[in-house]
Amino acid sequence: MDYKITCPHCRQPLEVPKEMLGQAVECPTCNNQFKLPNPAIPAIPRAVTVPRSAGTAPTDAVTANVHRSVVAPGKGLLMVCLSLTLVMLYGCVKVISDDSQETKALKSQIEKLETALAQAQDEAEKWKSGIVRLAATLESADPVFEGVVDFRGRDTDAVTARIIDAPTESKFWESYRMELEGPGAPPLRIGSHTDLDQVQKRAFAQLLLLNRTRQQLTTTRNELVDTIAELNALKRESRRNLAKMQAR
Repeated sequence: MDYKITCPHCRQPLEVPKEMLGQAVECPTCNNQFKLPNPAIPAIPRAVTVPRSAGTAPTDAVTANVHRSVVAPGKGLLMVCLSLTLVMLYGCVKVISDDSQETKALKSQIEKLETALAQAQDEAEKWKSGIVRLAATLESADPVFEGVVDFRGRDTDAVTARIIDAPTESKFWESYRMELEGPGAPPLRIGSHTDLDQVQKRAFAQLLLLNRTRQQLTTTRNELVDTIAELNALKRESRRNLAKMQAR
């Protein structure tokens, strides 16, 4: 099948075998050589100015063919390029817009995290300062009594005419904890590096000491109650005896 083409020099319509496409040929009218186009790689024809000479002026049909072959394909390719460019621009704008939205959201989350972190740091500093102040109210060690207890116990034997050289005494002093009366150890001192284990240990020891003090107060109260009761009874008996002696 022949391929129709127009000579780019004299604008003479020509028909060449399809097998010669892409090769150089010579125009039989103007004897100028030109290369036939390769249909596998469509090229955009460009306008060629052909000097007019006698007998070679293009006809209206040739002009129309040139217009269709030059303007129409160029315009179609241009529209395709513009369309692709618009699609690419739209995609780029959308990506930039999406990235902008994601960036704003990410920045917002980062700001919230930074605010929460700052608040947590302030709260941690308050707790740390509070623990340091609390540690100063705790004794650094348990109190110790290094003296000797040599107190006589309360006489628990009944009052009779019999002389008792070694009366029975109460066991009050045996359970009495003399160390609870001491000034105690110096307060616990800790630096900026708070040792929570040490504070917890001393706080627990302080609680035990407080419970022992409470127990001893109860024991002391009971001993005082019994002593006062016996003393009041002896005073009453002494008053009755004194009254009998004066009545005689």
